[in-house]
Amino acid sequence: MVKHDNITQIGRQIKELRVFEGLTVQTLADKAGISKGMLSRIENGRIIPSLHVTIKLIEELQCPLGDFFQKLEHEDEQTYILLKSGDRKKIDRENKSLGFNYFFGLNASSGPSSFEVNFLVIDPENKREKVTTDAHELKFMIRGKVDYHLDEEVITLEKGDLLYYNGNIPHVPINTSNEPAEMLVIYFYK
Repeated sequence: MVKHDNITQIGRQIKELRVFEGLTVQTLADKAGISKGMLSRIENGRIIPSLHVTIKLIEELQCPLGDFFQKLEHEDEQTYILLKSGDRKKIDRENKSLGFNYFFGLNASSGPSSFEVNFLVIDPENKREKVTTDAHELKFMIRGKVDYHLDEEVITLEKGDLLYYNGNIPHVPINTSNEPAEMLVIYFYK
């Protein structure tokens, strides 16, 4: 079993309450005064919400603060995290894309910094516009081959290759082969 930190638990619990209340991501985001994309990233454990945003979301979900935080699992300090391949959960991304399948690995924070680990499977005939992120990104090719478009440059990545860059640079991996490509994706946030 995978143990996740409280930040991940907060996002998952917000999503569970939103679904239970029958609210869409857009509706809850509007009520809380945040973007739909931000709420999606919070629910998927991809960003750490501020205390103000967390409280606003909990209030809009009609949940007493004490009840919300009491439900979080309180775990002793763990010495390791184990993620078995069958434990991967698909992430619903907020962007419009075809053939990009993200799976959550883990996230953790230490002081003002945090990181997130995901797995990305890119199907043949994939399609997406270039995107940017507020993180530095590390990509490690597990299998397959992609042409990684990094601003105006195209870099071919194959099994075993590693790419690290500032996510503010517009980027998109394109799988031009007939087989799925898979990469480990690590986002470093400050």
